[in-house]
Amino acid sequence: MPRTDWPRLRPRYGLAGLLVGLTIACVVTMCLKYYLESRPTEWVDYTPERFARQRENRTILVSFQADWSITTAINQKMIERPAVARWLRRHRVVAMRADFTTSSPQVATALKNLNRVSVPVIAIYRPEGAGAPTVIDGVISDNQILNALQSTRD
Repeated sequence: MPRTDWPRLRPRYGLAGLLVGLTIACVVTMCLKYYLESRPTEWVDYTPERFARQRENRTILVSFQADWSITTAINQKMIERPAVARWLRRHRVVAMRADFTTSSPQVATALKNLNRVSVPVIAIYRPEGAGAPTVIDGVISDNQILNALQSTRD
């Protein structure tokens, strides 16, 4: 037999409590959305093997860079901009760092394949068999990167 002597639950704060609860839920949701959208670009280190494996079915942005290059530092900031990082995540683009600080032979070969000999260079590769990479060198802006990424989708 059900117990009937329990006190009835009555809302203590009524509409004001409901509004405060909804406000808190909205603020938490907006903060979470901002956090998820403002995450930095997730980088992986370049190796020819990893590059070949990822390129089978994904677009890859390779940043050929060196610690001693001031232009590389500027370009890194542009790639780290929230709009670019968001675009990379939304379109599942793999971001790779090809470090040429110590004149890596593997990175030198990859640069040679792009007809380049120095850094910084940004190369955007479509999945295997989808055409030549888009190459940007020199000082870049976030709009240049976004335009180049968009052109790989068309």
